[in-house]
Amino acid sequence: MYLDTDHLLLIYLITTLLFATPLIIVSISKELFKSFTLTNILRCLNKALIFQLISGLILSVMAFFWNKGFDSNMNVNHFAEIFFSATFCYIVIGLFYYLPTVILLNIINWTIKRVST
Repeated sequence: MYLDTDHLLLIYLITTLLFATPLIIVSISKELFKSFTLTNILRCLNKALIFQLISGLILSVMAFFWNKGFDSNMNVNHFAEIFFSATFCYIVIGLFYYLPTVILLNIINWTIKRVST
């Protein structure tokens, strides 16, 4: 059911939009492109991470309750397959790629500030 090859492009497009939309909105509102520094990048990533965590929790809860409505044979329609797969990709990429990267960048920034003072 997850990552159906027929809908893989759509699933990746949805997942990319779920990650990029909060980041773009926060970058524009914080005027990141006027002063492009590590501190400003991290502020935008940290702010966008809050929105991405909230959207991940909402998607997970929706998928959990929506999945309970299907029978034991897992007869689902294509929209449900795409939704569950996109949610699964979003959570896996967020937990194992995006979140550790943001944490590592915050540690690097903190270390640079400690060394320079």
